[in-house]
Amino acid sequence: MTQHEPLAVLLDRTRAALIAGDLAALPALTVATEAALAGWRPANGAELTALAAAAERNARCLSAAGAGLRAARSRLAEIAAAGRSIGYDVEGRRVGLPAPATLARRF
Repeated sequence: MTQHEPLAVLLDRTRAALIAGDLAALPALTVATEAALAGWRPANGAELTALAAAAERNARCLSAAGAGLRAARSRLAEIAAAGRSIGYDVEGRRVGLPAPATLARRF
């Protein structure tokens, strides 16, 4: 990544990182994009339209990545809770069940 990398290239690299799941690359790409934006002036309306479309596309990718991370975190929490007893109430909501009572021996 160069200091004067074009904004369109940075947006494309950000999208590629999101699609590849390379979240570690995002901080450096964000810094480079912010630096490119600081001195950027659109050459014409077509360039502005193209960059706006690329930015919107990246926003959708970021939103999807965030949703995926939230879903993964939720699933991991469900797996961690699997050892605990879970049931459902009459309305179908998940509820914790009381710990099972010890079995009494029959004599």
